[in-house]
Amino acid sequence: MNGTKYEDFALWVRRRALRAGYALDVPRSGAVSELSADVGTAIYNVSRVLNAHRIPAYGSWSAWAAALGVSEELFRRKAKAALRGQ
Repeated sequence: MNGTKYEDFALWVRRRALRAGYALDVPRSGAVSELSADVGTAIYNVSRVLNAHRIPAYGSWSAWAAALGVSEELFRRKAKAALRGQ
């Protein structure tokens, strides 16, 4: 990615999103827009997560988990680990 501290988390989110059916690897597919609608946040916020610049806001973790098709517990563990720099 780009050498930021959230690289591992962003890679995990990207892989989970691909498995969940978001065509992030297809240019102009609208996948980021779709994911942002499903999570209930702005495209800008989703892009920042996918580009390893931030972790989603705590209040949206359950929506992220649902969109990615993972348990809330798994998403919470991954996000907290990223915030701790692990």
